[in-house]
Amino acid sequence: MEIRNPRTGKFDFSIQPVDANGVRSRTISLRASQPGWMAKGIEQRVRVLQQWHTLIEDYSTDLLESLIDDTGRKTESEKELNYVLRAIDSWCEIAKKILREPESLSTSIPVLKLQNHYEPFPLVGVISGWCFPFAHLMKEIIPALLAGSAVIAKPSCVTPRFVRTLNHTIHRTRGLREVLSLVEGTDDILEPLCSNADFVCYNGTAAEARQVSDIAHKLFKPSSIQHGLKNTVIVTETADLENASSAILLGGFWNAGQSSSSIERVYVHRNVYHLFLSRLVGKANLIRLAYPTTESGQIGPIIAEPQINIINGQLWEALENGAKLLTGIGQCEKWEGGYYCRPTIITNVKPSMKILNEETLAPILPVMSYQDTEEICEWVNGITQAHSGAIFSKTANEAIALGDKLSIPYLSINDIALEEVLQVGQHPQMTPETLEFEGTFSNYKKFFRKKTFIINTHKPFGTGWIKS
Repeated sequence: MEIRNPRTGKFDFSIQPVDANGVRSRTISLRASQPGWMAKGIEQRVRVLQQWHTLIEDYSTDLLESLIDDTGRKTESEKELNYVLRAIDSWCEIAKKILREPESLSTSIPVLKLQNHYEPFPLVGVISGWCFPFAHLMKEIIPALLAGSAVIAKPSCVTPRFVRTLNHTIHRTRGLREVLSLVEGTDDILEPLCSNADFVCYNGTAAEARQVSDIAHKLFKPSSIQHGLKNTVIVTETADLENASSAILLGGFWNAGQSSSSIERVYVHRNVYHLFLSRLVGKANLIRLAYPTTESGQIGPIIAEPQINIINGQLWEALENGAKLLTGIGQCEKWEGGYYCRPTIITNVKPSMKILNEETLAPILPVMSYQDTEEICEWVNGITQAHSGAIFSKTANEAIALGDKLSIPYLSINDIALEEVLQVGQHPQMTPETLEFEGTFSNYKKFFRKKTFIINTHKPFGTGWIKS
C-alpha cells in the first residue's frame, strides 16, 4: 500500500497491510501472553515501560523525522514526541497508586457491604487517527499495558511512517513484544480487530469515530470513542479581547486546525464583535505557511488528502451563500504537491452551512455575533454538538452561569482546551487525589472490568421463611 507525503504529494513510502487472518493470528498470541503479563504485577510492568521509555528516547531522532514526514509539520511533532515521553512517566507513577486494592463500600442497608474488584480486559484494541498519530496511539496503549491488558493497535494508514521505528523499540524492550502488537492496514481490518478485542479505543476524527463506534456497537463491544466535532468558543461582552483573540487563534490554527480539540466556531457578543474581529484578523495576518520549509511558518500542510475536498467544499458553499472572507483565499492552495490552507477567518455565516455543522479540520474560524444569553444558547445547543469549548468573560462565575445552559461536556474558562492540558503527560504534577476530578482516573479505570461482591454480614434474609 503506497503512502502519500503531505508536503510533496508523492507516494514515497509503502506498508504491507495485515489482513483479517493476520489480525486473528496476532490476537491469539497476545491472549496467550496476557495472563503472564498481568501476573507480573504493577511494579514489574512499570519497569518494562520505563525501559521502553529509554528506548523511545534513544530512537527519538528517527521517530521525529518519521513524524515530520508523516504530517509535514515540525513544531507539533516535537511536542507530540515530548508528550509521549512525559505520558509514560506520568502513567507509571499514577498506575502504582490507584486500583491496587479492592474497594470496600457501605450501603444504605447496614448489614450489606460492597466490595469491588477490578481485573483488566485481557485484550484491548486501539485504533488511532492521523491528526496526532503517535500521541493518540500511545495515549491508550500506555495505560492499557499498565493495567495488565495485552494490546493490539492499528495506527492510521495515512501517517504510518513512525511505526517501523516504534516497532524497533517494542522488539528491543524485554517482555513487551509478547503483549503489544502494531498492525498496519486499511479500514478492512477494523471489524476483525474489534471482534477479536475485549475493549475498543479510538481517538481521532469524527468521521472515523462514527465508523469505529458503529462496528463496536454492532459487535456489542465496550468502547471508548474520543473525537472533537465542532468545538465552540463564546466571547462575552466583558471578556479581555486581547487575551481571548490570542488564545482562540492558537486554538483554531494550531497544527493547521487538524486536531480533535481545534476551535471551529466562535461566537462574540455584538457589543464587542468588531473590536474582537480587528484583533483576531490583525494577528491572523501575521501567521505564515510552513513552506518551503517546516521552519518557514506556523501552518503546515493538510495531512489527509481526502480532507482537501471537504475543506474546499465547506468554504465554497459558505462563500456562495453570503459568507464574507476576512483572511485567507477561500480554498486550499497547492505548493509542490502539498496542499495548504492559509489562516482563514469568515463572517456572515448561517446556521445551516456545513462549515458550522460538519468537522472541518483546517485553520478556519467562522466568527458570528450574538445578542444575548438566550440567543447564544439556542444557537450553540441547536446545531451539531461539541465535545469541548471555551468561554471568555471577566469573571469565572459569569462564564459558569452561561456554561450551565450549554450542552457541552467540557468547558474551559478564559483559555482553550484545558481538558487537554489536564491529561496525563501534559501536567506531570497531577496527584492521585485529584485524578477523579480531572478525568484521568476514569481514563485508567476504563481498561478494567468491575466485579462487585455484595456481602451480607448478618443472617440471610430468608431466615425464618419456612416455619418448622
